[in-house]
Amino acid sequence: ISDDLSSVVVEPMATRVPPDCFYIRYGAFENFLWFKDLSDEYGGDISHMVTMRGISYDGAARIEDQLSMKMTQLARMFGGTVIEDQAVIGTDLFLADGASIGVLIKSPSMFLLQAAVNAERSKVAGASPAVTLKDIRIGNRNATLLSSADQKIRSFLAIDGDYMLVANSRHVIERFFEVAETGESLAKTRSFRLARQLMPVDREDTIFAYFSPAMLQNLISPQSLIELRRRLYAKADITLVNLARL
Repeated sequence: ISDDLSSVVVEPMATRVPPDCFYIRYGAFENFLWFKDLSDEYGGDISHMVTMRGISYDGAARIEDQLSMKMTQLARMFGGTVIEDQAVIGTDLFLADGASIGVLIKSPSMFLLQAAVNAERSKVAGASPAVTLKDIRIGNRNATLLSSADQKIRSFLAIDGDYMLVANSRHVIERFFEVAETGESLAKTRSFRLARQLMPVDREDTIFAYFSPAMLQNLISPQSLIELRRRLYAKADITLVNLARL
């Protein structure tokens, strides 16, 4: 292992990821389809490969619904022409409790991708009076928010150049814009470059997962632990209401 990591090759996608986020890169769109199909075989949660099949949290399905990014047959056919690289990023992976997560896409045809995604979002908003789609400002940048009052749908969409991020967290969108302004990305961190030295980009792995030290440290910070406790109490209250109705 070389101490000089400045010459290590990293993929352009990593230059748009905040250093305090996890990073699961699929690269080619075909790799994403392979992983999704494999995951769907296990009820939408790849962890079911190593856990009891009777336990189902449907976390991945809830995130897909929340972001309003359904995989249609049309998307399967034409996704590869407008998606050059794709990754899932976020600050935690607590899918059962409400993860802070987003899908980052690099496109050679952003106009076409944006038109397709906006058409789908408008369709979701038009299908129910409970769902709204509005333009918002995050910092000095434009974004859109598709949401419902119960937060079952909560989908921010932000675009910067050839990159689109759809996330359920305003904080993740803010960090995405900050990286675009400052250039302080995951790709610049020594730990990520070391990981890429050990697992070079030219290996062309079907999936590459990286959990940054900053992301792991945040998980045990006081604010994260307080938020997790709040989520657990909220889930307990909802469960008690459902039990009372039964």
